[in-house]
Amino acid sequence: MMTDEAQWALLGEAIVAIVPRRHRRLMPLPPGLRRMPGPAVVLAERFVDSPVGPYCSLAVGEPVRLGLRPGYYFGTSVVNVPDARRAGRQYWGFPSELGTLHWSIDDTERRMVWEERGFEVRTEVRDRALPVLLPLRTVQRRTDGPVVVPSRLRAMVRRARVD
Repeated sequence: MMTDEAQWALLGEAIVAIVPRRHRRLMPLPPGLRRMPGPAVVLAERFVDSPVGPYCSLAVGEPVRLGLRPGYYFGTSVVNVPDARRAGRQYWGFPSELGTLHWSIDDTERRMVWEERGFEVRTEVRDRALPVLLPLRTVQRRTDGPVVVPSRLRAMVRRARVD
């Protein structure tokens, strides 16, 4: 099922970490999704403008396919605002839980902490920013079946080391 509901831009800042296949743990997949080769991603995001207001999100995704459609399945996801959790589940099938996320900025360092799990993503920004336009696709499962969510990431990107 394709969805074109809820088309809006989310404005903010993010840390995107690419996790090589040899370091990733495999999470259970919903029926109909099949694993694909490739790296997993960790997304730590701080949105300053969205339809549900400002919020933070932390998600782990792995490459999958639904039939012939490749994408990323985000089976681990946490947000810090109830309305963001509700919208993520309703529109896109993200299995988000509600948690305490803290985003901090210290000069060139960005950091997000998931308090309940003691999980931290930290990066030191390097280099200058370059513009990027990247098509993305997530493949999730809602209560009414699978959903393929096409999107575009338009951003100013900087290389960084992520811990």
